[in-house]
Amino acid sequence: MSFFFGKKKVEPPPVVAADGSFLTGNATSDERNVKILLDTIAAVNIGVDLDELLISVVDKTIEFTRTERGVLLLADDQGELQVRVARDDRGRSLPDDVQFSRSIPKKVHETGEESKQVITSDEEARQLGTSVLELKLRSVMCASLTVEDASIGAIYVDSKATSREFTAADLSLFNALAQQMAVAIERSRLMKSEIDKERMQRDLDHARSIQSYFYPETIPKYSGFDIAAGNQSADETTGDYYDFIETDEGRLGVAVGDVSGHGIGAALILSKAQALMQTYIEVLDDLDKVFSKLNQKLEKDIEDGKFLTLFYAELNREPRSLSYNNAGHNPPLVLRKASNEIETLDRTGIAIGLMPDSMYNKCESVALNPGDTVLLYTDGITEAMGASGEQFQEERLRAVLAESRERTAKETVSEIFRRVQLHAEGGSESDRDDMTVIVIKVTE
Repeated sequence: MSFFFGKKKVEPPPVVAADGSFLTGNATSDERNVKILLDTIAAVNIGVDLDELLISVVDKTIEFTRTERGVLLLADDQGELQVRVARDDRGRSLPDDVQFSRSIPKKVHETGEESKQVITSDEEARQLGTSVLELKLRSVMCASLTVEDASIGAIYVDSKATSREFTAADLSLFNALAQQMAVAIERSRLMKSEIDKERMQRDLDHARSIQSYFYPETIPKYSGFDIAAGNQSADETTGDYYDFIETDEGRLGVAVGDVSGHGIGAALILSKAQALMQTYIEVLDDLDKVFSKLNQKLEKDIEDGKFLTLFYAELNREPRSLSYNNAGHNPPLVLRKASNEIETLDRTGIAIGLMPDSMYNKCESVALNPGDTVLLYTDGITEAMGASGEQFQEERLRAVLAESRERTAKETVSEIFRRVQLHAEGGSESDRDDMTVIVIKVTE
């Protein structure tokens, strides 16, 4: 029987050693040994929780060897052995820092060779290590947990009883048991890994579904302006945010933000920021107060090292203009049709969440004329990495904007994404970030 998990196949080891050396010729003893081995094999074919399985493995080992303690160690990502389960013969868990001979499992793990030690003198104990001597151990046995010729850990038992002397048959069966246990452990670990992946994917799908409700389904019609927006996320969820908020005074609010990092954590912060922003815009009459209140609230909730850059502008029909606050965000670009020059809407304060008492000073009014284009974006656009390691940079973005004087807002958004994607061809997927673009064109 073979076990398959994804692309990996785990082959169970032989039921007995090739020479059958754990069979002693004693009918009672051999019957007991075979029963223990078959019971362990049965465990391999049952989907057991990994933590429960590890405890069961150690308890079965202590039962078979008639020892006083058992310790199961598994290799970590660096190949170092770590105690996963330590138990005594009364079925009690021992602390992870339990004292035992760590040198023996280390050697067994590195060589793959089982070890049996019967200690008859303090000198022999001293040679095996300080722990063996101090604990007055008289019998020690250890076997490698091997899967596909690679050790994943070790199983160790010891006893202070002078009457317990391990035989060659004991060691042979102990090793056979260890190999069956290794298969069971690896099988359970692979199953857990697959389950964790599926659970993570479900969580990501759920987060993405929730997050989709926070993005505007449509862009509000606002006379005198042609507006389009687009977003591409690097992961299942995005760390970018954009929104449109219609105010009671007849203005249209346009927001774009970016949380440092991306993934579920960033998505949750953005969802909260958007909800707070909509509330504060509705109840507060001053944009500086909105940003200060938002900063005070999120500064308490955002973990150290995280922050939110946020640009928010309110468009006016008469006269055509915008006022804005820019909390550490990439300065939006304004293409002037009359002069063909590009201006920037500079920052008015630091990013949200860095300091609790940050101050923000709204830029009162920026005049807009027919044919002007305002471009809002996140740093995933300018920092998109090409195959040569060169970023897209603001210079290229400015060039695309300058070429888009006659394009509609939607066409300009599409062209920006096309050019960025063309630049990023052949680049590393791990270097990609969330990208958001909003284009506002002032109509004739």
